[in-house]
Amino acid sequence: MINSIFLGDSIQRAEEIFNGVWPRVLAIVAAVVVLVCLMIVLAAVVIRIVANIRIFTKSGERWWKALIPGYNMYVMADIVYGRKFAWVFVFGLVEQLNPFYTAITAYNMGLAFGRGVVFCLLSVFFPTVTRLILAFGKDEYKKPVWGDK
Repeated sequence: MINSIFLGDSIQRAEEIFNGVWPRVLAIVAAVVVLVCLMIVLAAVVIRIVANIRIFTKSGERWWKALIPGYNMYVMADIVYGRKFAWVFVFGLVEQLNPFYTAITAYNMGLAFGRGVVFCLLSVFFPTVTRLILAFGKDEYKKPVWGDK
């Protein structure tokens, strides 16, 4: 009786809301958001693979090497650092070192294609965008940063 004095019919109204249409609407909205996010991630992965294929072919490597996980990291290290220093790709396999390896490799990839310091610094923060610029721009592969190819 005390509950009915203070709450009135708000309990009944809450039951109507939570058992009505709103949970279904929220579930549909959540599903749409998840699907859109998955499509964006999938598009980013495809764009990155296509850019890697172009970079590999520009540097004289076979295009299919960009499709093999792990091996493509070795080939990218070979392109950026040279055959003698290609072993540094191992740092990319260690989870704690991967962000640092990725940033350093993105910076050095710009140098390997003859770009300036500003572009290389942008490569650290926007690696996918700058990789697309290197892949589809007029840039030509010069030489590895540390060793010989």
